[in-house]
Amino acid sequence: MHAPRPDHRATAFVPPSVGRALAVLALLAAALPAASADTVQLEDGRQLRGKIVLEEIGGPIRIVDADGAAHTVARSRIRAIVRDEPEGGYIRLARYSEHWARLEVASVTLVQPSTGKQVTLAGAVHIADPAYYRSLQRRLDEHDLVLFEGVGADSSEDLRTIRLPDAAQRARELRRRPPGFPPPPSDPGPLDPLTTLQTLMGRALDLTFQKDALTYERSWWKPADVSVEELKALLAESGVGPLELLRTRADREAEQQFERTMARALQDLAASLVTGKPLQAILKESFGELLVLQMTGADAHGAGAVQKLGPLQLALIVGRNDRVEQKLDEALALEDARRIAIFYGAGHMPDLEARLARKGFRRASVEWLPAWEIRWEPRSIWERIGGGR
Repeated sequence: MHAPRPDHRATAFVPPSVGRALAVLALLAAALPAASADTVQLEDGRQLRGKIVLEEIGGPIRIVDADGAAHTVARSRIRAIVRDEPEGGYIRLARYSEHWARLEVASVTLVQPSTGKQVTLAGAVHIADPAYYRSLQRRLDEHDLVLFEGVGADSSEDLRTIRLPDAAQRARELRRRPPGFPPPPSDPGPLDPLTTLQTLMGRALDLTFQKDALTYERSWWKPADVSVEELKALLAESGVGPLELLRTRADREAEQQFERTMARALQDLAASLVTGKPLQAILKESFGELLVLQMTGADAHGAGAVQKLGPLQLALIVGRNDRVEQKLDEALALEDARRIAIFYGAGHMPDLEARLARKGFRRASVEWLPAWEIRWEPRSIWERIGGGR
């Protein structure tokens, strides 16, 4: 009778040097950013943990948990809300779990109680999943008037004199996607190396460009931006040339945040030998953090204020927002423009909201729309090194 053969499939020999390397990688993996969550404490003592993606002020909220399940809760059932991040941001990298995150952009609706008019501040990112742009197009088209960014577009038309389309005309326009619709609005690319990075990363990460996904040629979509000459004047006033970077405190903070983001990406890449995290997921997450930094000068929660930006970004945001406010004032004079959307880069929105507050507008709702997802399935270390065969 022969002794049974040992089953070598159950174990795998790992040399001590490999074991030590794996231990280091495991420590790196443990130090990576963890999932974060808002906590909704209910009157019955239960708690819901996840990210709040929709909140109607004084009304219900919707929270998405780590498994992707959405829970809508009436305000009367809520005892308290503990937020993971400060309120007021317009772009964030939301980490729902260790294996799922989303770059999310806020759409904030404000109401002027004295008139009942609504203004929606719809933040924009220039590359995203196609589903994001489909949702955004539908939401924007539902407004009576849309003001959008686009340096160089002719925004000289006095909106107080325009005639908004009736329901039949809107329906006809919505049924067609016009050939040769105009190029999209965009921030001045040569001034910001991250704009070039967006172009490269968009192709690498299978994301869609805003200019290819949205239709601007609607009679109720109107440009609200500066001319090229006005942009040059703003740059001259800022004291920053196109190829210069002033070494201000804000610039140093942004550079340090950029370096921290890159360090985390390298750490994530090294730890992926243990975690099995795909390279595309690492790139999407790191690029999301950089977009938040670019648009807000803040951390990955998007909680930075306009005042934290450097002189170049400050001039571009405040100077261009002056034009947005001018066009908005014209639009508010229209009796038929009850629901107005401002579709602009997320970095412009905190300043625009402050201007609206001075006109008597107050927040009515906040909704976070996913620009792209980062989702991956963990793989065992033995699968990674082939020991689990």
